[in-house]
Amino acid sequence: MAEKVSMMSSLVWLLFHYLTTTLGADTLYNVALYKPAFLSTMYKDWTPEKGNDGDTTVNELGGQCTQTSPLNNSWWMVDLLDTYIIKAVVLTNRNDYLQWAVRLNHFLIDVFTNDPRKTSTFPNVLGSICYQQTEAVTIGTFTWNCSKPVAGRYLRLIKYTEDSLNFCELQVWATTPTEASPFKVYKNKKLDVTSLFDLTVSRSMVCASKCLEKRYTDGCAAFNWFPATRLCQLLNVDPRDVTVVTKLVSMSDVQFYIIKF
Repeated sequence: MAEKVSMMSSLVWLLFHYLTTTLGADTLYNVALYKPAFLSTMYKDWTPEKGNDGDTTVNELGGQCTQTSPLNNSWWMVDLLDTYIIKAVVLTNRNDYLQWAVRLNHFLIDVFTNDPRKTSTFPNVLGSICYQQTEAVTIGTFTWNCSKPVAGRYLRLIKYTEDSLNFCELQVWATTPTEASPFKVYKNKKLDVTSLFDLTVSRSMVCASKCLEKRYTDGCAAFNWFPATRLCQLLNVDPRDVTVVTKLVSMSDVQFYIIKF
């Protein structure tokens, strides 16, 4: 296991080195991680957040990938929650069966400043194009540089053939002053306050996505995550208040997440 972790760390470092040396001197971060994601339709339980949960396991049948129903103009989109200068995307395709991996063809990746779903002609609208391709993508992980850096908040991958859209992970590499993960984690700690919402979700990253989604509407900036029961408690706190962490209560099998500021 240690050898596998070491190999993965080396691959991540090589990818980071490639991106930072070929795309400019600016430090780049994956700004899509845990951000709210959406699908045109959802096939079975292959939910949209599986496309940006940081899990690059490439077996869809194992539940790590996202997929739509087999319809025309299928799309996946992520709300980055802020405007970024996007320079590249890194996509990890599924590798369980080649005939399913090559479903990813005739697609483009475009970027919008505002939510394109609010336009009357969506999905038949076009944003600033980062990358497009007609040929099928095979098994593997692929880095696609934007033809030129594009600015925006919403990044969409849309497929123009009548078939399922599926992939396992999509990273959006952009310049930002913050670290890739928007949350700081405190293990075996919880904040004992009244929650905004209590949810039952599959994984902590889903809870993170729900909190970010409620950031500007309900003030969610933290959450308690209980792995055993899958309870997600969304919390309204001020992430700039340094006294919040002094109020944490020790408790086994719980994790407290708070947005970094």
